[in-house]
Amino acid sequence: MNFLPSIPNSRIEVSTEIKTSNDQYLETLSDSRFALSPPGRSWTTTRHTILSMAECVPIIPIPDCETHNLELKDGVNSITFPMLRYLDESKQEKVALEIIDKINYYEQNLDDARKLATEWKKQVLSKHTTGSRANYIYTSIKQRLQ
Repeated sequence: MNFLPSIPNSRIEVSTEIKTSNDQYLETLSDSRFALSPPGRSWTTTRHTILSMAECVPIIPIPDCETHNLELKDGVNSITFPMLRYLDESKQEKVALEIIDKINYYEQNLDDARKLATEWKKQVLSKHTTGSRANYIYTSIKQRLQ
């Protein structure tokens, strides 16, 4: 499935051998309007929340695990998609085409794209904080010990 030609001016950087510094990574993000943050072996919030600081529109899979105060809302603060590993090939292709359609829409409606990025940043800064996560862990442990 080669969909990149249908996204004008797309820049994809994928490498398993070249390591970049945090500064280089953040600089690349700051030059980007959209950031695809696919799942790896696990669903990670750190990578997703860093996108908010660069004010990118996050393109993130819907979590397949419990998260704390990370409310992804397609068309409100992100572009979301189902975990592809759970879909057959025809459904994966359908999802990929839907993502492309959404990116194309937001490329033509930059104010709407900025709103998504701004809402994502607000979500992260107001609800997904270290203190909030620590309180969640503490409360969870306390409940299980009772």
